[in-house]
Formats: sequence, structure tokens, C-alpha cells
Amino acid sequence: MVRLLVPLVLEAIRMVERGDCSIKDVDNAMRLGAGHVIGPIALADMVGLDVLKMILDGWSERYPREQLFRRNELLERLVSEGRLGRKTGEGFLKHI
Repeated sequence: MVRLLVPLVLEAIRMVERGDCSIKDVDNAMRLGAGHVIGPIALADMVGLDVLKMILDGWSERYPREQLFRRNELLERLVSEGRLGRKTGEGFLKHI
């Protein structure tokens, strides 16, 4: 499950990072268009951006030529800023 879900979340992050769509747009598209219970960006915040980064770091080390597992600057920046998602009250989204 993780092997399928993490690349989906990472591609959603890349789409937001490139300016292809907003966080709200990508999450709504997956909820309403694909029938997901939660959007990929909201899911990343729920899981924890530090956890997502840890998985990505391991995969990129093990599979250095796999483009799906390349490091993501936005994710790394948020983690370095301590914005880990729900557990810190802010990640890609603000959590009250």
C-alpha cells in the first residue's frame, strides 16, 4: 500500500510546487474525481511530513535512478522548518 500511496502523494506535491494546481484543487480532484476519502496533500499532513520524508529518503537511497523517489525540495524545506503536519499544527495546511 505504501509503495503505491507515497508516489501519488509525491506527485501531488510536485504538481503544487510547479504551480500546476493549488493544494485545494489537487485534494478536491482526488476526493471528488477519484473517490478518495482524503486528498493526497491532507493525507501527507496526517501521516506526517517527517515520516513521508523518511520513507522517501530510504527509497531514494535504495533506488537512486528511480525518478518517482527523487528528493523533493518543498517537502525537505517544510520538514526543516518543523512544519510536520497535524502533529505540529502546520504542514502544507494549517491545523487548529
